[in-house]
Parts: sequence; structure tokens; C-alpha cells
Amino acid sequence: MEYQATSHLAAALEQTLQWPGDVRMDMRALDFIDLAGLRVLVHTAERLGEGRRLRVTNLSRCCAKSSASWASIGIPRWSSPRRR
Repeated sequence: MEYQATSHLAAALEQTLQWPGDVRMDMRALDFIDLAGLRVLVHTAERLGEGRRLRVTNLSRCCAKSSASWASIGIPRWSSPRRR
């Protein structure tokens, strides 16, 4: 996902703010996500209501080891991507 697509992602995630429960995102079809896309995910996660989480699944190793630093945008580092 490149910068040009982030507005579409942001618009879709905006709708999830009104939904109950956690937001689950299956990323298996994603080959790349840039820093702008990661920021959209973090911004959405920060805006979810009390006790809600943005749960990202099936993130490829390519995306997990992105040149963008996950920690620099507020996502703690994990030992390895979880796959289902």
C-alpha cells in the first residue's frame, strides 16, 4: 500500500469507529505498506473506544520488516509476525 491509497484506507477505517467490538484486518493480500499507511492504522487504533483494539492478522514478513520503523509510529516491536 502506497501513499496514494491511504485516503481510501482511512475512509474505510473511519466507518469502523462506529462499530462495536474490535476491528480485525486481514492483511494476507498486502505485499507492502509504507509509513503513511502505518500511520493510518495507528491513528485508527488510537481513536477506537475504550477496550477496543485494532487487530492486524496475516501480516507478511515483508510488511513486518518494512523499512519504516514500527516503533517510530507507536507500534511496539514483536518477535515475529503471527500467522493464522
